[in-house]
Amino acid sequence: MKEKERAIRPEPLPPKMKMEPFVKNLFRGKIDPHIFAFPELDQGALEIVDDMKLEMEKFLNAENISTFSPGPRISSEFIEKLKQVGIFKANIPKQYGGLELSCTEMIALAEVYAKDLSLFHTLNTHVHYISSLFSNFASEELKEKFLPSLASGDLQIGFALWEENAGVDVSKLNCTADFFGSSFILTGKKKWVCNGGIADKFIVFAAEEKNPIGGVPDVVTCFLVDKHAEGVSARSMDTLGVNGYNAWEVTFDKTVVPMENIIGVQGEGLSILRSLINGKLTLTGAYAGLLRDLLNATVHHAINKETFGKPLIEYHIVQQHLAEAATRIYALESISFMTADLYDNVEDPDIEVETAIVKLHSSETLLFVLQKCMAVLGSDAYLKDKPYERILRDALFSPMVESSADSLRMTIALHCLSHVGKNFQEHVIERRNPLFYPAKALKYMYTKQMKFFDIDPDYKAVVHEHCHPSLETPAELLEKAVILLGRCTEETLVRWGKDIDDQQMNLARLADIAVDLYVSAAVLARSSRALSIGLRNCDTDVNMAFAIGLEASKRVDTTVKLLLDSPYCNNDDDKNNFIN
Repeated sequence: MKEKERAIRPEPLPPKMKMEPFVKNLFRGKIDPHIFAFPELDQGALEIVDDMKLEMEKFLNAENISTFSPGPRISSEFIEKLKQVGIFKANIPKQYGGLELSCTEMIALAEVYAKDLSLFHTLNTHVHYISSLFSNFASEELKEKFLPSLASGDLQIGFALWEENAGVDVSKLNCTADFFGSSFILTGKKKWVCNGGIADKFIVFAAEEKNPIGGVPDVVTCFLVDKHAEGVSARSMDTLGVNGYNAWEVTFDKTVVPMENIIGVQGEGLSILRSLINGKLTLTGAYAGLLRDLLNATVHHAINKETFGKPLIEYHIVQQHLAEAATRIYALESISFMTADLYDNVEDPDIEVETAIVKLHSSETLLFVLQKCMAVLGSDAYLKDKPYERILRDALFSPMVESSADSLRMTIALHCLSHVGKNFQEHVIERRNPLFYPAKALKYMYTKQMKFFDIDPDYKAVVHEHCHPSLETPAELLEKAVILLGRCTEETLVRWGKDIDDQQMNLARLADIAVDLYVSAAVLARSSRALSIGLRNCDTDVNMAFAIGLEASKRVDTTVKLLLDSPYCNNDDDKNNFIN
């Protein structure tokens, strides 16, 4: 991997295309058919990724690292071994000694080194957060100074964002940066500092000023801080799982940081954070690789263990558990690569919502597959002398430490409603003020007699025209669900108006519909490609598309009914009164 140069591609890379946000437009009841061209790596890129995966697998085997082994403590000595593999240069620009891999290629590679989650989080911090931050935002002077060392692995930098009361909610940052003379004075404490134990420096996000009303930071700035600077102290955190991972707590006590150590533009720290989404996408690749290993081990357990005179695998309920786990992993892989393709090949991609969906779905898929595998493994999953125990502990790390599922749902729904608000503004005003628009009100009362779930017979479907003919049924189910989401969005805005921010249950339901639709579209695109190019075992892809599409359609119908019945006919009001 260290010596490998990127091969000349069979064809030059096409220019990036312009594309409107996909999921946000689903809330308008519209679907972009271009999404159904499922991504694939060209031959040159595929060869490089395969070579890199092979080198990484050799290293993991030599170090006896597997999904079910105890895993190494990530120390300076271990980093020296990783440097020989060359993994640190993966996505650094070529002119600084890197390989400049795409997000899609990095997801494929992450599936290999995620066999140990401590190793994955260590590399993910270096490769995706630190390297991407320097490549995209640092000054030319800082790039020349630090990127070659980052590519070789000689320089390790910790990522200090999270605090006691500020996870992804950076409005709660208490670490402050006060300007004094020609420098900043950092004061505050950071928790969950990634790679803190092996770091030479830290990337620190701090609030420059505080608004006296509410204490919301006016600006957040990104700083590069030397680990050995005066006023810096650190200690390791004792975690339940991911024990090889260097999670540290770092305190800054009036630490002086010169102006030239600002990363990016002063006060643009929030923009930097929003741009580091490819690090979130590789997390899904890690989960997919980890869960495939776990599912394979569970299948072998079901084949070899007998109960009441026959193997577990012959019981239909066990087959159901395994099939449901495989289906969720397939869906996770599909949305991961589709979102990575949008990141790589769309000009100025607006994929914040898609990334939130991927992150939400990956966290929930992780727990879902663990539950299904535990149901098959039984008591063996809870024994320390069995190989599954470490996965159960380590897998809880990211869903608990990173964004919560509820906050991700709010992000998805509110961003999408904000995007489509202007499109529905005229209809919403007319329906909320029937006395000012009597003709419109009468027309609506007449058309309301039509069933909400009926599709206009004159509507021209477009999805099935961009998919393989064998997938017409799931394509039609997806298109119907998109139309329902558009209607639900309008109904929600009419009913709640500006008070929609307080309707978290309904926002969560809209987000769940968006997740189901995005997953269905990705799976449909992937299975259509498999059929079109004649992949071996493509009949399995078809089964996946039908199963996922049908289940998603049923969930959407149920969720839409809950939305329309809110708050008095679906127990929302009763539950709120009970808590209050």
